[in-house]
Amino acid sequence: MGRLDGKVIVLTAAAQGIGRATAIAFAREGAQVIATDINESKLQELEKYLITKLYVKFNSCCVNF
Repeated sequence: MGRLDGKVIVLTAAAQGIGRATAIAFAREGAQVIATDINESKLQELEKYLITKLYVKFNSCCVNF
């Protein structure tokens, strides 16, 4: 069991860099990761990387304020 079993994590800008590393780290600790990013192709790469290990929600969006 991981430290984050049963937790749901929502990440924006998750397709690359710190966001990607964070998504992977949370997934390894057992969290369900909801990863969002404007870059759909990079997000799909992350999804493919994680899909065999955990439950992943996939969505492409723009988070501008």
